[in-house]
Amino acid sequence: MIKHIVLFGLSAMNSPEEKKQHLLELKRRLENLPATIGELKSMQVELNVNPAEAHDFALIAEVADLEALAAYAGHPDHVAIVKEMIAPYKQSRACVDYQF
Repeated sequence: MIKHIVLFGLSAMNSPEEKKQHLLELKRRLENLPATIGELKSMQVELNVNPAEAHDFALIAEVADLEALAAYAGHPDHVAIVKEMIAPYKQSRACVDYQF
């Protein structure tokens, strides 16, 4: 099994409330992906409550192996969320994939 952990920092939006709503919708959509992407064993998204830190949310996914990770990454449902809700706002990204 592979655990895929990604931290994202997003740019500021028009207001803190707008950013919070964006993050909540992003969380909802990402956590629904296991229903449509068979390679995803689980998906968890946690929002950072500490404004002093650079990253806004953590994505934690579990897949069987690196091939399943690649299939998830390239799946149209995942790609659509990235293009619409992450890429236009992404300021930082850090990732660790480990076997457990």
